[in-house]
Amino acid sequence: MKKLFIVGAGGFGREVLQWAKDTNRKSCVWDIVGFISDDPNTLDEVECDYKILGDVENCIPSVDVEYMIAVGAPKSKKKIVENLKARGANFASLIHPTAQVSEFVKIGQGTIICPNAEISPNVKIGSFCTILNAGIGHDVTVDDFTTVSGGCFLNGGVTVGRGVFIGCGALIVPGKFIGDDAKVGIGSVVINNVPEGASVFGNPAKRING
Repeated sequence: MKKLFIVGAGGFGREVLQWAKDTNRKSCVWDIVGFISDDPNTLDEVECDYKILGDVENCIPSVDVEYMIAVGAPKSKKKIVENLKARGANFASLIHPTAQVSEFVKIGQGTIICPNAEISPNVKIGSFCTILNAGIGHDVTVDDFTTVSGGCFLNGGVTVGRGVFIGCGALIVPGKFIGDDAKVGIGSVVINNVPEGASVFGNPAKRING
């Protein structure tokens, strides 16, 4: 059994801790050790049964340790992963027991599939993605480091690029493309392709960053 460190001790980190515990109750996967965080005071005002045991720069990866990246912001997540990967770190993935994951779904390294997510057939999800309680339609592709927030629905055939952030409740109509590093605002309805690096918001979603 591998030791598990959760990287990030904020709200999302504590959610990931709970989901790792849920997974262990069904089938014991990890020896959960605690958190890694660059802010040692993150848990000072929070009730929690695990502690912050160090920061990213001082991690010493070993073969019996896995890191689970509990960071939602794609650029921050990518930076942390590259830092740890350069030192030979191993990364854990998580698929919560309540997630509905169809057959013929491909999921990359270090990705977190959260409670009540619904993932349809022939979906491809890259590495270090975060899929909250969202619906992912058939034949959707989601590239590395992307976060799909709660209540979203990506309809059939949607393609989402690398490092994209999709806010809560967003709806992407079938077959549309979201470019790398784009941001889709909360509650937006995307009816057109979104260019690389664009931020869009509204119903219908319109570009808001020039």
